[in-house]
Amino acid sequence: MNYYPELPQVPYAHTTVPMISVISYLKLLNCSQDVKRMAYIMFRNESGNGDHGINNNYCGIQADSGRWPAKFDPLFEGVVTKYENTQPGIPAKERIFLAFKSWEGCIDMLVNRVQGRGLYVGAPGISSEKDLAQAYYRQWVTGNPRAVMPQQEAENFASMYSQALALF
Repeated sequence: MNYYPELPQVPYAHTTVPMISVISYLKLLNCSQDVKRMAYIMFRNESGNGDHGINNNYCGIQADSGRWPAKFDPLFEGVVTKYENTQPGIPAKERIFLAFKSWEGCIDMLVNRVQGRGLYVGAPGISSEKDLAQAYYRQWVTGNPRAVMPQQEAENFASMYSQALALF
């Protein structure tokens, strides 16, 4: 179901953004270094280092899972229908994504979600990088409060966290 029927359907466009641009933009934002670090990690994970955007949507923000707070509405230019799991023998699933006017708007929304969900070191219950990795995996990746992050993903997260510490 499209929860944004008032927005136009726009054609799918594969978009990219250099990570150096993302880093520069994050540095300009008025939020804590810990929030910037997590936004950087999430952006990298969700977008394949800025290489896999859907109409400037680098975080998989969907229009078929409900409405987002109205304050984000000015960031959207439309909706995009894309089929996932288009492998032989597996039924394709229609997904409706929000198309952003700019990649910066996508980051603005991501930073808000990081803050709102408390997905940063220093948020309640998160006092270390390991706590953060597990909270991210449970809340954002799987939606399962008992999920355990696989070792390789934990190692990848630790590497990106170290990079984020050096950047922010």
